[in-house]
Amino acid sequence: MQQRPDVATTLDAILRFLLSDVHPTVTDKGLQFRVLVAVNALSQCAAELRAEPSRSSDELARLRALLPDVGVDSGVDSTVPALVAALDRALAERLRDGRISAAVDGEAARHLERSLRATLEATNPRFDLSDTIE
Repeated sequence: MQQRPDVATTLDAILRFLLSDVHPTVTDKGLQFRVLVAVNALSQCAAELRAEPSRSSDELARLRALLPDVGVDSGVDSTVPALVAALDRALAERLRDGRISAAVDGEAARHLERSLRATLEATNPRFDLSDTIE
């Protein structure tokens, strides 16, 4: 039985079509630019879809280690993204009220840095993530 392509693969096919078949035929400069913007958006969406499962699972594991005392309400969706969102809210609340300080708590700072790096790797792979950037 033939499987249909996943969403990221479908997005890749659409962006290839836009770049190879549509963009070269468009003579209006403004429309050419908008086609390139659409291609870039599709590319970002596909990259995020590919990275999301492992990125969310990794983030959930870090958040559970960082916030072992935080329970998630039974009314909250139990999918990984929903659990990550709930724990992110709990972490943000603790950072705001000073119960956790990213400047003092190395584990919190490492979690925030890893989450930011994972997001940037998916959304902007050309972003310089070297340790020498300040």
